[in-house]
Amino acid sequence: MPQKSVYNEIIMNSSIWIAVVFVVIITIAIVAATMSSMPKIPEGASVSCADGTGEVYRYTGGKLRHYPNPSIAASWNPSWANNIINLAAKDCRRIAKGVDMSLKS
Repeated sequence: MPQKSVYNEIIMNSSIWIAVVFVVIITIAIVAATMSSMPKIPEGASVSCADGTGEVYRYTGGKLRHYPNPSIAASWNPSWANNIINLAAKDCRRIAKGVDMSLKS
């Protein structure tokens, strides 16, 4: 009789591992689908979110950092206002916000 218990335990542990692997595979697929739907944003690009605020950010280090005013924006990128990338609000919400930009010295 003890053998049945060992077999049951092996089957239970196998089932748990199969479930864990399945969850990991599904999670990876969801993350990959989310990342592939994100627009490619070049480092240092000026970004505006379609959220009604009119704010402009600098995309740097994988984050959006707010330009508090045009002088600060120009200190980092003299042509910051010429090539602003407009993102949907839902895409902006997926990108972490960093601290506001300060005047480049």
